[in-house]
Amino acid sequence: MSHQCTNTDISAIQVDCKKLKFYEACLNIITHTNVTFRSRPVECEGCLLNETAKGAPPAKVIVTHTYWPLRYEIWNNTGRVCKATYHFEEYGEYEIDVGGIITGECLPRTVAEVDVAFLPILTTAVTLLLMLMAWYFMLWPKHASKYWWHLKKLNQ
Repeated sequence: MSHQCTNTDISAIQVDCKKLKFYEACLNIITHTNVTFRSRPVECEGCLLNETAKGAPPAKVIVTHTYWPLRYEIWNNTGRVCKATYHFEEYGEYEIDVGGIITGECLPRTVAEVDVAFLPILTTAVTLLLMLMAWYFMLWPKHASKYWWHLKKLNQ
């Protein structure tokens, strides 16, 4: 018994690869013919591959989520061109050139290295620091009065 995944894990809209959100990667499919990209997350066992994007020459840019590895196949008018499973990295830019592939595996090539991988850690650290400062200065009035004594003199 196979189950249909409700989350196709891919978006077929045209995007700017420089404006990706958290847990997204950009995949550019370079082709000389019309192709269909079918995919599903590996996490979705027993699910059918969903038709997630159709592309016309010369290229199709799509966004994929990076939570789990993605199992995908690329089809053209005559049948399946290639298939593979790949775990895309957050904020990564990849491309697959379907033009030279007859059949087999088509792993993506990394176009741009992930350069902001530290961003979630930095965001968490800054948020925790700001929360600690707010707790220290605002919630403990005896400490706040010690550091904000000059405001009391201005108000008198």
